[in-house]
Amino acid sequence: MRVIDETTSKMHFDPKAKPKGMLRIVLAMKNSVRAISWLVKNESAFRQELILLILAAGSACILVNSLYGKGDFTFLHTLRFVR
Repeated sequence: MRVIDETTSKMHFDPKAKPKGMLRIVLAMKNSVRAISWLVKNESAFRQELILLILAAGSACILVNSLYGKGDFTFLHTLRFVR
């Protein structure tokens, strides 16, 4: 591992120059999107998990829609949403 001598290092971090407010959120989102796109391109396990997530979310939507469509709300009583 390389050791960096703090007295001779040319890199300087100024904690007061960090972005604030909405710019910070936008930059964080940009970095997150960049990381997720890299994962989708380079990691097959991440792609598999993403496909499973999409399938599970779709199945959950279809299940909830079918329960609401029939007027059967007994499952809500078990979750304590409705008394």
